Amino acid sequence: MVRRSRIDRPLQWGIIALPFSIGLAARAASTSLIAVTLVIFIFVHSGEWPDFIIWGFAMIYVVTKGPGEWSIDHYIRRWLLP
Repeated sequence: MVRRSRIDRPLQWGIIALPFSIGLAARAASTSLIAVTLVIFIFVHSGEWPDFIIWGFAMIYVVTKGPGEWSIDHYIRRWLLP
């Protein structure tokens, strides 16, 4: 079993959460965060379902509607498709 240092864990979460928070590839990042949230909910914290429902619906909204006008995706789309 490989032991990971405390430095590696935030780095791994940052790879998914950073693009989601700034709106860069937000739909893909949100989809992966939904998968991670489901795994954590099913195998680790199954009693804390209200928190997971709130997070899940927020991420499902981003997947279906997009990240919004203040995201990097929006500016890239406006620049590429005038």
